[in-house]
Amino acid sequence: MLHALKGCLKNQPLDFWESDEVKRKANQKGTHLLQNYGTPYKDPIIIDKDTKDHWLALEYYDEQRTVLTIEFVADQITTLTPGKHIQISQVITASMEKKIKFYVYLSNKDLSPASLFAKAIDCEFEVPDSTNVTNIVPPQRTEEFVLETEPGNIELTETLKCTVVAGSSLYDVVSKREVLVKPLRRCICNMHCLCACMGESLTCEPMEEEDYHAAGFRGSLPILTAKPPYRPWFIAHPFLALLALILFLLLIGLSKGLCGVMGRKNISYYGLEKLIFGKRKIKHYFEPDLKKRGVVYDEEGHPIHPDTKKPVRVFSEEIIFAMNAFFLCLWPYMKFIDWLATRKKGNKGAAATSGKKDATSTDDKSPPRRWFRKKKGTDESAPETSPVQTDNKQHGDKKRRGKKSPEGPQHTPSERSGAADEAKRQGIKSGRSLKNTLSDSALESGQYKSNPDLSVIGKELATWQKGTHKIQAVKK
Repeated sequence: MLHALKGCLKNQPLDFWESDEVKRKANQKGTHLLQNYGTPYKDPIIIDKDTKDHWLALEYYDEQRTVLTIEFVADQITTLTPGKHIQISQVITASMEKKIKFYVYLSNKDLSPASLFAKAIDCEFEVPDSTNVTNIVPPQRTEEFVLETEPGNIELTETLKCTVVAGSSLYDVVSKREVLVKPLRRCICNMHCLCACMGESLTCEPMEEEDYHAAGFRGSLPILTAKPPYRPWFIAHPFLALLALILFLLLIGLSKGLCGVMGRKNISYYGLEKLIFGKRKIKHYFEPDLKKRGVVYDEEGHPIHPDTKKPVRVFSEEIIFAMNAFFLCLWPYMKFIDWLATRKKGNKGAAATSGKKDATSTDDKSPPRRWFRKKKGTDESAPETSPVQTDNKQHGDKKRRGKKSPEGPQHTPSERSGAADEAKRQGIKSGRSLKNTLSDSALESGQYKSNPDLSVIGKELATWQKGTHKIQAVKK
């Protein structure tokens, strides 16, 4: 029974620890404890933020072999072909007196490095082939190859053609491109464009698709086959359109000025009448027959003909010709100035009309007009009075016959009439605002103090001169 239990308890953690402890004492490396492989990191617990798993981080110093198993889809496996896909991206030729140089840029389009070479062959005018230059190009990289050739005794006077070839040690020549060489000039053959030499148009003219593929390029030519969206010329070139419009307007203005030189004054003066016959001080007349005569002006300040009194020019023919040249350019500005002047004049007229309306409304607030009737048998006119006014007048007459007014000496009707005329001449306007006609008795008895309708003139009575307040009605 005990033997069986002892057999079941083999390879327990204590056994592993004891085994490693015996090896440690014998200066040997243990196999079971973690300390035999590494030491815990300063922050040993690492938590995966996505899965929330906890990991123990150790600093491992011994060599450890890791084995990875990778599965590939057979259709996606690409065979490496170093040096099979070479692209001649750019070629620059430089011709000198006794030497021709070719700067060739080769691109390795494979996935592995390759040993590539470049050479210039088949040159016209029996120019010998260039040197063969070899270089190792990394994958998906572009390297420069400098080729040289010497024409020798051949004198180059015309542009010649050469063929640049590129290849590798495994596949030999895989791409080629035709280039130009111009005496004492540089020529550039870039990407899908044909070669262009300095001193000529550098516009890109695409090569044929067959030549494009022969140079190592793949796919179709990178050019637009669809027509670009239509844009009017004046939108695509606004500055040129504006310049053309200005020149066109100047041409029409010059034609208008030439009409005036040839005697068509009605055409030359059209649209400029306000300026040509405007208000301006001039030293002399610009008409040939009036130059020696003194300048005469009308009431508004316009120079006029001394005999016919008609307006005359205030500018010479040369200035009028210059004004016509720029007429169409300045015409919108002139119309804008005229519009501002007309609007300003209209605003002044509206303000004057408004002032007249205010004056009319003020006059409407004055007491109603009093009509006068002619007394029978006399030439004098007397105003019509109401019964109340008649009673007040009779009461005042009785009071004046009985005793004198305490406010001052009495005045005869002729004196009151003279005072009224004097008040009219001085422009007394306070009488216009009276709603009731005041009699002498009302003023003398102080009725204005108790009557609210008459209390308005209380403040003005103090400033009236004695005698001038005894007026029945003041009207202009």
